[in-house]
Amino acid sequence: MLVSFYQESYSPDFLEKAGNLLLHCVVRSAQGLYSIKKTPKCASVYFSHQTLTLCRRIFNMILCIIFGPLTLITTLLGLLAYKFSSTYQRSFREWVSYENTKIHTREKYRAQENSIIKLQKLWRGSLVRTHLINKASSLECKAWGKTLLAGKRYPRVPEGRSPVHIASQFPNLIVKCVGFQEAQRRWHNTFSIRKKLSHLDIHHVVIPRAKVHKNFLFEERLPIPLISLDSLCMYNAHPQAFDQAIKELLILFKNVHVRDLLIETRNPSDEFPLAIKAKDLWVFPRYDNLPLFLQKRPDNTFIGKIGIIDLEELFPSPHPCPVEELAVLFPLHKELLISEAKKLHIAFSQKRVEYAVCKGFAFHKHILGTHREFCLKKNITLRHNPSPNISLDSKRLSVKIFKLFNDLIEGKPFQGIQVQDQKEELLLREALKTQHKDKILALSKKVAAMLIFNISTKIHQSHNEEAKYVNSEGTLLMCRSPILRKESFFSNLVDFLSRELHLCSDIQAKILSLEFLHAIMIALVEAGELYNYDPMHSFFKGEYCRLKY
Repeated sequence: MLVSFYQESYSPDFLEKAGNLLLHCVVRSAQGLYSIKKTPKCASVYFSHQTLTLCRRIFNMILCIIFGPLTLITTLLGLLAYKFSSTYQRSFREWVSYENTKIHTREKYRAQENSIIKLQKLWRGSLVRTHLINKASSLECKAWGKTLLAGKRYPRVPEGRSPVHIASQFPNLIVKCVGFQEAQRRWHNTFSIRKKLSHLDIHHVVIPRAKVHKNFLFEERLPIPLISLDSLCMYNAHPQAFDQAIKELLILFKNVHVRDLLIETRNPSDEFPLAIKAKDLWVFPRYDNLPLFLQKRPDNTFIGKIGIIDLEELFPSPHPCPVEELAVLFPLHKELLISEAKKLHIAFSQKRVEYAVCKGFAFHKHILGTHREFCLKKNITLRHNPSPNISLDSKRLSVKIFKLFNDLIEGKPFQGIQVQDQKEELLLREALKTQHKDKILALSKKVAAMLIFNISTKIHQSHNEEAKYVNSEGTLLMCRSPILRKESFFSNLVDFLSRELHLCSDIQAKILSLEFLHAIMIALVEAGELYNYDPMHSFFKGEYCRLKY
């Protein structure tokens, strides 16, 4: 038992110190009295604590035997010193009182001992079961697992790196197909952090219960959105509802470290095409791993809660920089994070927090911007979600194409593509210089007409397909922010340019097509027919683009 006390109130007097000194060898060799020790800062490098204690005991026994007569005299003097020491006698009386109370209590409750032990066992079992999936859900897990092992396929959640599936037959569960060992590891992480939440009395940060069955990890399905854009919209619309949840998240991160909530890399990754570059880092907050949701209270108000649904990496040590990371995820709560960090004595850098907030706002602007306001101006809602009305009048766009032809002939740089093959670029410019002005004008009209028709058709097809799944503000914005392959807008444009301009290769025609596509998209944005066009040069080798309308 480790006992702590105030040294000023319970420090030994002179006689007790003298008794301790005189009886040192006898007590240490017999191990007969309590010894108060300071907690060591670190263990011995070469020997365990038990080994060192045994060696000291043997050494003191040898001293007592060698100096036998002297040991008897010091023992007698030490006992006399204890007899007349006021502090020792006070401690001795308290110890006797404690022993008497212990004996009395044991006799009093001896008849109820078995009941008390049983109650403790039931209570401990109840505490464990609160972190496990209930019996009914456990049976559903086994039934679902059988169908998965039989090869049946289920809809996959649209986001996340690990395959996560849902099923209408089991509305209260999700399944992660991660393999047996990984499922066990994640289950232990879930169990550990749920116990930590209970210990810290945290109620606004939610971890779903889990169960391992075969190669699958089953989890309770929280009332969270399926896409992270919904969480982002919810946070921007009701930031004050998440005050308490963010406070509790900071308390949690003071005790444990959950990874994979914020991606920061020096090089862009195709896994996160919506990442944004902030100074020298590509930033992508993982709201898919940290979803937000609102829960209705008895007084008909709503309280915000935060779920942690991917515990692939959990460390029992404190988060190294919790304030800075949460400032990226929740930039509207900068002041709250700083004030709570000071109360909890969490170290942080004011400069780094300011930089983190800037990264957070930059990501929010990159994903949302004023896209919602753009949709509202056009009376676009969940019930009224039409495909964008792109005018097929190509006259105004043919002027853009003609001007672009002339700019390329004059040697001006490409805007819509980062050309890697300098030889192909040089050959393309030489081929354009040989073309007559009237031919270029005629080609501009045909190219503009072909591109605007292809763009309108492709966007209409994509919109009709995605509109089937619109059921929230986030899914509405996602439907109207498709990521599409640039070549899908070309149709037969590459062959047409290669044939009409007598180009040496299709690579040159593709370069020219990408440049024309970029010019047309920018013109549509300027005309207000599209909200934004992102060529996504840093992702998928520039083969995709993101539209907002």
